[in-house]
Amino acid sequence: MSVDQLISESVPALADEVCAAAMRLRISSPMFRLKFWYYDTHAPCCYFLAHGLTVAERDDILRHDGINAGYIIWEQTGSIEFDIGDLSERETPSKPFMVKAYEFMSMDRNARKAAGLTDDALIISRLIAQRLSWHLNQLNWQNVCSVTDDFIVYAQNGTDYGCDCFEDLAASVPGQKLELLRQRGFMGQGDQYSSIAAGTEKRPPQVWVNSYQLHGDATNAKDYLNLVRANCPSVANVELLSRADGTIVVTLTHKQLDDDESDMLDRLATEAHIEIGRRVPRTDIWG
Repeated sequence: MSVDQLISESVPALADEVCAAAMRLRISSPMFRLKFWYYDTHAPCCYFLAHGLTVAERDDILRHDGINAGYIIWEQTGSIEFDIGDLSERETPSKPFMVKAYEFMSMDRNARKAAGLTDDALIISRLIAQRLSWHLNQLNWQNVCSVTDDFIVYAQNGTDYGCDCFEDLAASVPGQKLELLRQRGFMGQGDQYSSIAAGTEKRPPQVWVNSYQLHGDATNAKDYLNLVRANCPSVANVELLSRADGTIVVTLTHKQLDDDESDMLDRLATEAHIEIGRRVPRTDIWG
């Protein structure tokens, strides 16, 4: 099976699954947008986490968040959440396709070459999410659930959070739908889609969320958390999660770090007698 074949065959099954899940929603305000977070092999399997934002939530953001409103509307989560794909033990028509997609992403160069696959196999979760979104944007969603007349569906990177946001949006949504959102003031011009508030084209600072496994005891991990909070101004938030298997994960929400601050994160870990391990997915916050 080629990359293109897997994409074209998976999309109808995934679309049916999305529509079935949406029909079960009980929402008090029409949905304004629905996004699919996609992941690479840092995730345990191939799946999409769907996040929807309602009109009530959108309007509240516009009233209270100023220049950050566009960023929050398009790049953050929403109160509507469900997953599709290969996340659980349940069998669905889409699951075999998502299993195959994860297999593609996990192949090394030699395996891809032997299978006759292009390098697009490495990013097939992204490509499927984009094509699925494009397909769903052609449907009459009034037959599915309560949505606005400018409702859109799009893909977003859930592994490298904050990367390629507008590129994914543009690949997911027909141009006329994006233009309607611009005309109504929900999206900026060009790729400045998050610049919609306060009559300015100044774009909010880019934000990243990264999680790493920590090696050491819980007391040292808490010491590290406090040191980062006190010494790294570009880190807006840092939190710890103790998992059931005994591992500790630190999540950093930050603006772009300069070299000095990146080095400081490592120095503070040494000071706290803890080691920063590999990057890991935070499934409790990202799916």
